[in-house]
Amino acid sequence: MWIVLFIESIRMPVRNIDEILDNRHSRRNTAAHQLGSLVNRTQQRTSWTDQFRALLPPEEASRFEVANIHGQRLTVHASSAAWATRLRFRIPELLPALRRLADFSKIEKVSIRATR
Repeated sequence: MWIVLFIESIRMPVRNIDEILDNRHSRRNTAAHQLGSLVNRTQQRTSWTDQFRALLPPEEASRFEVANIHGQRLTVHASSAAWATRLRFRIPELLPALRRLADFSKIEKVSIRATR
């Protein structure tokens, strides 16, 4: 009987994934906090990429992904060096449209990197 009581005393509380990712719970658990931060960052990058792609022609949009916004610098990944070069030539016309979007309002510099 004491074995059953011991096992009962070491059970961890059961929480669903929403509770784990919720900031109120993640402060107590470093791994859960890191997972929640990673999920939030991924969602943020996806949102930035969607907004950025909406300014491009559909046949070109899938070639680019927003990697980061840091201060006044936007970093974009291009699927190849050729696509990176094409985008570099378009930045002067895209920058005013980007700045009209809240997430990109402070962008002054765009860095483009080829991923292949």
